[in-house]
Amino acid sequence: MIPRILIFTLPVSFFISLSLMLYRLSRENESIVCFALGFSPLNLAKFFLSLAAILSAFMLVVSLFFIPLAQKLQGNFVDFKKTQIKLNLKTGEFGQNFLDWMVFIESSDEETGIYKNLILYHPKLKNEDKEQFIIANEGRLERGENTLSLRLLDGNVYNFDEKLTWFVGHFKDMIINSELSSLNTSDESIYEYWQKMQTDSARAKEFVIYTLISLFPLASTLFALSFGLVTYRYDKGIVYFGIFIVIGLYFGTFS
Repeated sequence: MIPRILIFTLPVSFFISLSLMLYRLSRENESIVCFALGFSPLNLAKFFLSLAAILSAFMLVVSLFFIPLAQKLQGNFVDFKKTQIKLNLKTGEFGQNFLDWMVFIESSDEETGIYKNLILYHPKLKNEDKEQFIIANEGRLERGENTLSLRLLDGNVYNFDEKLTWFVGHFKDMIINSELSSLNTSDESIYEYWQKMQTDSARAKEFVIYTLISLFPLASTLFALSFGLVTYRYDKGIVYFGIFIVIGLYFGTFS
């Protein structure tokens, strides 16, 4: 989440801090002293535009390179953690889940980790799915390198559809596996990630938003100078009002 936090905080923070810093200099009459010594507003603009350009370039690297990389790693991390969770299935309690299955266990042996008389129910999640019902005499949890499985022994499987047609099958050994089927191990490059915006409108919108946010420091520097540099004796300025207007208009155009 760090790249997304940076992309949404640094550009706005730069604009607000620059505006308030210049306003503070004007309120203390220090900006007048700088101008009296020959330091023109043009020099100030060039200096802060250079800083804004450096920050915008850094934000472009974060948004166009690190955010796609972080999104891929985050998805893999979440899927991996799903298989590493420690399940604590209790006996005699309803409402317990293993993956998409609702589980009820009559009794268990703590020493061997074997569950006795298990009942599992899989609801209909999609139109093409069938409701499933499993009754097994024994079961136990088994953990692999990237999997967390529920092994069932000696039981029956019941499938039924909307027409109340039952399909019954007997099994001696069944494994319900949580293998990482969505783990993204492909070597998709950053270019290939953004190339998908030609066919994916969501990806195209993401590219536009992140790019515009990255360029916000460069686009708002002159506004910060115009709001912050005032003659405080005659003009109190509209720095706070101007900050909210600029941020609201800029981010409102593509939100």
